[in-house]
Amino acid sequence: MQRATKILIACSLFLFGFVPFTPAQVCLPSDCFRFSDGERSPYWNADVVFVGSAEKSSVEGESVATNFRISRPIKGIKGKNAKVFTSSSRCSFQFKVGEHYFVYASRGKDGNLGVSDCFPPVLLNDAEEDLEYAAEIAAGQLGTRIFGSVLERRQASLRTPIEMAPLEGIKVTIESEAGVFETRTDSKGMYVFKNIPPGKYEVMAVLPGHLRNLGPSKGYSNLLRRPLNIAIIGETIKPVNVLSPMFEQKREEEKYFRYWDTVSFSVSSLNSISGRVRSEDGSVPPQHYISLLWLNDEGKLNADPVFRKWAHPETGEYSFDDIPNGKYAAVINPANCHGPRNPEMGRSYFPGVVDDSKAELITLSGSQEVQLIDFRLPKPLKEREIKGIVVSESGEPVSDALVYIVNSKPNSYSCQLGVVAQTNTDTDGRFRLQGFEGYKYEIRAYKKDGNTGSEMRNLRSLAVELRTEDAGNEIKLIARPSY
Repeated sequence: MQRATKILIACSLFLFGFVPFTPAQVCLPSDCFRFSDGERSPYWNADVVFVGSAEKSSVEGESVATNFRISRPIKGIKGKNAKVFTSSSRCSFQFKVGEHYFVYASRGKDGNLGVSDCFPPVLLNDAEEDLEYAAEIAAGQLGTRIFGSVLERRQASLRTPIEMAPLEGIKVTIESEAGVFETRTDSKGMYVFKNIPPGKYEVMAVLPGHLRNLGPSKGYSNLLRRPLNIAIIGETIKPVNVLSPMFEQKREEEKYFRYWDTVSFSVSSLNSISGRVRSEDGSVPPQHYISLLWLNDEGKLNADPVFRKWAHPETGEYSFDDIPNGKYAAVINPANCHGPRNPEMGRSYFPGVVDDSKAELITLSGSQEVQLIDFRLPKPLKEREIKGIVVSESGEPVSDALVYIVNSKPNSYSCQLGVVAQTNTDTDGRFRLQGFEGYKYEIRAYKKDGNTGSEMRNLRSLAVELRTEDAGNEIKLIARPSY
């Protein structure tokens, strides 16, 4: 149902307050269904429907007025002529003089007709479905529709883009108290049920064995808060937000007849990986971020994760869906840095090793659902003390200076941004901070000069890697004026 698909992906809304074009203007997508009833067809959203030819266009204020010669009045209009207004914005629909259109228009408070980019006019040569629908209504049929698509998510490898491929011949059934109806998807992966009786329908797609159903989806905001595989046709009550004259937001209910509904299915033959994280003693650890590193063509693990998921905080379970073929390693804290959560857990690879050469690779070759054994976390890192002294250029201790450490790789997603730990020097200029063994930090010092207001600081950050053999060593920071 091509026309229905166009409606579902409509990108911008035309309202009767027109916005003039400026050079900086950018056409951005917006949610048409937030403003108009996405569950109805354009026929029922429009006040006026007709077929006609655009004969003349002229600018009137911030709008473009197009005069039409009507060849076929369909709904809400009589006579042979009409004037339709569009926005002068380059983002809005514009008529071409001499072309024939199937027009959906709404009537403003001033009586003028305008068109919406959510339900734009259609060139008559492309309006076969629009003409068919209007003929159904004229013949006394219900004009109801349940439609959607079945698309397969495909990606040959991480080097190729994701594509959503239509699946032809997939059996789709809808079932309600009114009965069971069946159809199949066309070459574009689309299905449609026409003129079905009102009711609450369960929509089901029967898939080949090698495909996994990633779940149905709605083509618009699910305002009715119902399961995504349920379609509703008929009298419906929907909550709406309205503003009172005092600009107080109230929630009311709107009753209307629902002519159209849509349920689409996303399926995949790609791989999935699932497993659990466990502490050394088998208990569920604090929540961790699990990453997948990809083994590249050179046989090395890429440093940047290609997929990331939080393990469940209560069960420790995690899962990855839609993973293309290839070889991967599951890892926690791939950057091996002080993180915002669980900083005591350094880099570790599945099934529970710290050496990447001992990591167990996960090989995926298509349509696999891999269930891993438990990811056993190694022992936490030991806390180590960073101690030292801050002195001036003349060698005098600098008291009450702020000393702090930051990650040496702050650009990594797994590293804590900003200050990791901080303290102030004592009267002898000495400080003590805590970090974790095996991490690389930068240590910095800072102080305001009380007399001049100038900043005194260490101009060169010192790199510190906490190692067992360095325990007890003292760091010396020389504070120099920043000017």
